[in-house]
Amino acid sequence: MSLELKHNLTNDGKFQFVKDILNVKNFNSLFPKIKPNNLSNKNSKNEYKGIYAFGIVENKELFIKYIGVSKTIRRRFYSHTSSNSNSSSSWINLMLKKKYPDLKSLEKNKQWLKEAIKEIRLREIYSCRFAFLNINDNMLLHIAEVFCVNKLHSLYNSFETH
Repeated sequence: MSLELKHNLTNDGKFQFVKDILNVKNFNSLFPKIKPNNLSNKNSKNEYKGIYAFGIVENKELFIKYIGVSKTIRRRFYSHTSSNSNSSSSWINLMLKKKYPDLKSLEKNKQWLKEAIKEIRLREIYSCRFAFLNINDNMLLHIAEVFCVNKLHSLYNSFETH
């Protein structure tokens, strides 16, 4: 599974750049070979359930920034890339904590927090590649996250919030 996720992040046609996903209206149209597998979701019949990853390639080497799991990957993607709240994305919160060790006192200023999140996204997320794999089994989904994070040495994953 970790090899397939890595393969998808490094092969054209298997991944999309975050900035490109944000520029289209239909997320699903960018992944035509992956069929929605969360058809029982009452809020959306066209959702994906599985594991996803954000990564960058530098000097022909892949660096995984973050791996996550979700029953609604499309919605989770947008919470990482569009929400103005650090509580809606543990990845955003981890990046903020790394850059601002005194985050607890700073986040009371909502305007500052909004600008800090925007800056983190521009610097850390928008240039990333994004790929995912459908996984239907809930147990496998959570085991896959821990396995892939450790196998692929994800930079920002921390299980402190789980």
